[in-house]
Amino acid sequence: MPHHIPANLPAWAKRARSRVSPWLALTGTALMTACATAPTYQPFEGADAARLRVRLLIPADYRPFLLGYDFRSTVGVQSVKGNACSVPATAPMLRLYRGATPPMAGPQATPGTPPPSYKYPRAGMPGATEGENTESVELQVAPGLHVVNLSWLRARGNGAGILGALLTKTCPATNVALQLQPKAQYELAVGFKESECTWEVRRLEGNAFVPTKVLKEGGPAEVCAGNQYQR
Repeated sequence: MPHHIPANLPAWAKRARSRVSPWLALTGTALMTACATAPTYQPFEGADAARLRVRLLIPADYRPFLLGYDFRSTVGVQSVKGNACSVPATAPMLRLYRGATPPMAGPQATPGTPPPSYKYPRAGMPGATEGENTESVELQVAPGLHVVNLSWLRARGNGAGILGALLTKTCPATNVALQLQPKAQYELAVGFKESECTWEVRRLEGNAFVPTKVLKEGGPAEVCAGNQYQR
């Protein structure tokens, strides 16, 4: 079922959360720094791999109102063995997709040919978009217990000024614990509904993704405190 999180926490609540997790400092710089200091996601190659798509939930009728906004989310995944949580592996930051991703430049580029473009991970899941689309990632992971780390926001411009601050919605850092079954496929959608932050987990059943239960949810200190899973 969908989960709703108040987008505008009181100042004292924001300060309390920030002491236990840097994920709540959701400026572009903080998001990039968090991604740069953690190991990068690597696909699990086993034949029994589970697949998980994390995507931004942006209804088509809402998109026209997002001109001038930046909609983004960090994604990290921790595996849990016994009571120990691994270091989060980070996937590329999800961003509102506005068209073709600019090609990557670099010394490897051959003169006279366009350099390769970065493609977001895909795992052959139903309904996948092309790899240039920055609104989703598809992760191939070992079956078992995993914790997905999320932080997301909708910012007006760069969030500067009174108007930018008023129109920017920041969501608290959220950890979602999932028991991923062998060869099963899941989708975790994050987004907004009016002034609320929302997320929902679904599992592929037949030809459709249907809502499914999670084992645990909460802030970082409530799910994986340090490297200890809170049962």
